[in-house]
Amino acid sequence: MRHFSLTLFILLFSVSSFAKNGKIVFSKDDIWINNSKAMMGSSINFGDTIKTGKKTTAIIKIFPSTSLKLKPNTEILIEKPTTNSDIETQSYTLKLGEMFIQANKTNKKAYQVKSNNVTFGVRGTQFFVSNSKAKKSWMCVNEGIVAVSIAGTEKNLEVKAGQGVQIVSNKLPKVKEYLWTKKLNWKMSGSIDEIKDTVDLKTLNYNIEELDYE
Repeated sequence: MRHFSLTLFILLFSVSSFAKNGKIVFSKDDIWINNSKAMMGSSINFGDTIKTGKKTTAIIKIFPSTSLKLKPNTEILIEKPTTNSDIETQSYTLKLGEMFIQANKTNKKAYQVKSNNVTFGVRGTQFFVSNSKAKKSWMCVNEGIVAVSIAGTEKNLEVKAGQGVQIVSNKLPKVKEYLWTKKLNWKMSGSIDEIKDTVDLKTLNYNIEELDYE
C-alpha cells in the first residue's frame, strides 16, 4: 500500500512539474523564454518572461483560448493567475514593446494587460497595447470593450471598438478615434507576410493628438 502511494505521488508530481500553460505557435527569428533561446513550438509556463528580437514577429497561445501577437523588441511577463470570488484572472505585463491580444472573458475567467501604472481589463475583445522606453502607453480596441484604470485614481473608463487612448501621465486620458490605427494588422494566423504588422509608432513620435478624426 505504501509503495502504491509513493508511486502515485511521484506520478502526480511528474505530471504537474511538466504541465505547460502555452506555447509559441509562430516565430521565424530570435525569441527568448527567461533569457534562454526558444523557437516555434517551445512551451510556456505561467511566470515566464518572453522577449522578441529586433526582427521577430511571434504568436503565443495561452491555453485554452488566448492568443498574443508580439512585435519586434517586445518583452512580456506571463503572470501566474490569481483567484478572487471564484473568478480566475490571467494577467500579462507588457514591460516594453507592442502586442496584440485576443481573449474572451467568461463568468469564471478574466484577463488583463498591465503597462507601467495602467491596467487594461479585457471584456471579450481584441486590442493592441504599446509601451515605449519613455514610459508612454498606447491602447486601441478592434473588437469588444477594454476597461482602463490608472493606479492612484478612483475612476476608470471604457474604450470601445474603433477607439483608442494614449496615456502619458497619471490622469485618465481622452477616448478618441485615430486614423492611423486602421492600418494595424490584427491577423493572428497565416504566413509572416500575412500577420506582420508594419505600423511604426516611432515615426509618429507619439504625436497622436494630430492624427485623430477631428
